[in-house]
Amino acid sequence: MDNSKRLLLDWLMVKVLVVLLVSGFVCGLGRGETYKKTDYSYRAMDIGGLREGFERPPIEAGPWVYWFCFDNAITAQEMEREIKEMVAAGISGAEFRFIEFDWWRKKEDVDKELAMVGDHKRLEYLSDEFVDVIEHACSVAERYGFKLSINMGMGWPPGGTWITEEYRTRKLKANATIVEGPKEVGKDVRVPKDSRVFAWRLVDEKDKTVQADSFVNLTDRVRFRGEYGVLSWKAPEGKWLVVVFTMG
Repeated sequence: MDNSKRLLLDWLMVKVLVVLLVSGFVCGLGRGETYKKTDYSYRAMDIGGLREGFERPPIEAGPWVYWFCFDNAITAQEMEREIKEMVAAGISGAEFRFIEFDWWRKKEDVDKELAMVGDHKRLEYLSDEFVDVIEHACSVAERYGFKLSINMGMGWPPGGTWITEEYRTRKLKANATIVEGPKEVGKDVRVPKDSRVFAWRLVDEKDKTVQADSFVNLTDRVRFRGEYGVLSWKAPEGKWLVVVFTMG
């Protein structure tokens, strides 16, 4: 590196160092300290330390990753091995996620795969053995300065199989149909149970722009036979956007 580039780098580092020191001083006002050090902080006290921090970043400056554990198939030895690999790769922390896929994959298929990798087995969530393995992982992480965040729950999105129907995650599904009146709307619109049906007069069919004051609530005009109902409504003249909203 020639002298001009070295001088420019030093000048930039001085500016960065000044900003860091001033911000640390401001944060410490009222506490009688120039800055508060945390486990996540890295403060260079001179130009040499700042340059070294860029050339060989400390582990605190590394990225975090998601660390998925499918079906709680974990062992203390495997977790220790993976933590060491992440530290060696410059990763500074991980968010540990426990994921149960009973709804997606058959238990016997998972067991066959586990049998191929030695001593891995499915651990009962929050059992003594499960907690012992997590405790070991935390101790290894602490030894290497590796940060762990544990997302407690066995579902995806986070939750678990203990969540009842009343409290499970839901989504609002919308199914739109364009009808042109005057016309009796019947089987053109399929309505699942516990749905809401609304209609608006279309102004622009391509962009689905509607006339604001044309709103019609058609929920009471649905006649159910089994799981699905038929809309009994005569659409006035013009094009109408009929939308069925269902909680899923």
